[in-house]
Amino acid sequence: MRVSRLGLLLIASFLLCLAFCRHASAQWQDRDPRDVPESIRETNPTARAQPALPPLEGAVDPDHYLLGPGDELELALFGRVTARVPVLVNAEGSIYVPNLGHVKIGGLSIVAARAHLTEEFQKRYRGVQADITLLRPRRILIHVAGEVVRPGLVELQGPARVSEAVRAAEGLTGGASRRNLLIERAGGSVDRADLDRYSILGSLADNPYLDDGDVVQVPMSVHTIVVFGEVTRAGTFEFRSGDRLSGIIALAGGTRAGADTDSVELWRFLSPTESRRLFFSLRTVLADPPGAPEDPVLEPDDRIYVRQKPGWHRSATVLVAGEAVHPGAYSIPPQGQKASELVARFGGFTPYADLNGATVFRPDLVPREDSAYVRTLQPGTDSGREDAEFLKARAQASGTLSVRFRKLVAERDPKSDFDLRDGDLVRVPTRTGSVAIYGAVRRPGAVAYRPGARLEEYVRDAGGYGERADRGKVRVTKRATGQPMRLADASSIDDGDLVWVPERERVSFIKAVGSVTGFLAQVATVYLVIHQATK
Repeated sequence: MRVSRLGLLLIASFLLCLAFCRHASAQWQDRDPRDVPESIRETNPTARAQPALPPLEGAVDPDHYLLGPGDELELALFGRVTARVPVLVNAEGSIYVPNLGHVKIGGLSIVAARAHLTEEFQKRYRGVQADITLLRPRRILIHVAGEVVRPGLVELQGPARVSEAVRAAEGLTGGASRRNLLIERAGGSVDRADLDRYSILGSLADNPYLDDGDVVQVPMSVHTIVVFGEVTRAGTFEFRSGDRLSGIIALAGGTRAGADTDSVELWRFLSPTESRRLFFSLRTVLADPPGAPEDPVLEPDDRIYVRQKPGWHRSATVLVAGEAVHPGAYSIPPQGQKASELVARFGGFTPYADLNGATVFRPDLVPREDSAYVRTLQPGTDSGREDAEFLKARAQASGTLSVRFRKLVAERDPKSDFDLRDGDLVRVPTRTGSVAIYGAVRRPGAVAYRPGARLEEYVRDAGGYGERADRGKVRVTKRATGQPMRLADASSIDDGDLVWVPERERVSFIKAVGSVTGFLAQVATVYLVIHQATK
């Protein structure tokens, strides 16, 4: 009899549990469709569609993401009751749970909401655990004010950062701050954003997440810090309170390989007209953690100078062009190199090289600025003949160094050797095999060049002098220098030179009579003066 009673008790308990589970399952199926997200609501109540997720920068952090109206969740129950149900956080920040009612989870993180739901279920159902999963983050409304192109309310797909809100407001204005943005939270707290540290250094902490109702304030940029010298991105950076030397150097891209990090100069303004110099060991600053005592706190309008190590990778280059065996760029010692040594390095000259026309162009020989003396000699001023000749010579300055490659190479004259400097350009032209002769000759043009030939031979090749040739004023323009000179001053006529034979000046009869009359008048005047003096 006792065994029969125990069996009946076990059978009754089993039937009671089965009835409870069926009742609970029926409760989960009897749900208000308004509590189901529209994106996954279907005619078949047992179907569970998987909505396409919006693009996210990564997995949502359940410890930091705060739930709010519009979030689409999946509620899962485990234990004595098993179910998976999509739910939507309503405008009041709650979700509807059958047999429990509305449970408020708005403002809680996902982790905190899981714990809260589990606690609520355990009050009603023993042996039941609850879990929620974020299926689709909500869209949020953010206020953007200040120096943006379109201030106002912007809609973003959560979770969203400050940079996305600024982009949705069509970007910053020209004078907007990038490092001092304020985020006024709905709860009353205030955070800061630094878009330069985010965009340059990738610091996510300086581009925080936003939540519904946050206000992003973009002020004007007021103060700056300027970094000069051996950094990757020298320039002007906006000042932010609390900036340290290491932080600004990081924004400038760090130091270059040749930077002198043992001594960095900092100019600080003490007043509108006063300043002082400070020196720091950047090596020590960068070796210590950020914010160390050796890392100085900067002030508005500081100037930072990172200089190069003395003699760092100093180099010099000479370009060789034209009829050289191996033309191109050649590195030379910083102090310079003898031309004979460089000639040996580029293999000498080709058989077509015109050594007489070879030149060396040196940029430093070209006058760049007018001195006070030169400015007093500008056209229209009262200057003498010597001053006019000086101005003429200065105007003709072309930066060509006077050299004699033929004597250096063909005759091996050591006195013709010279030093080449950084930036020099050696031009070795091709022989033309001709001499140009123009002016008062019968057949002006080019004639064949003959080594050692004199002017008369070239004139004879050009058909002889013209009737009005002024033989005493013949000029020769040297190909090597481009400078004209009198024939008497030219040691020889070389390949490629230009000879100019001018014509005698034409004098009219009236002008000749006037000259003679003037001369006779002067003679008569002198005679009268002498005659009066001897009476």
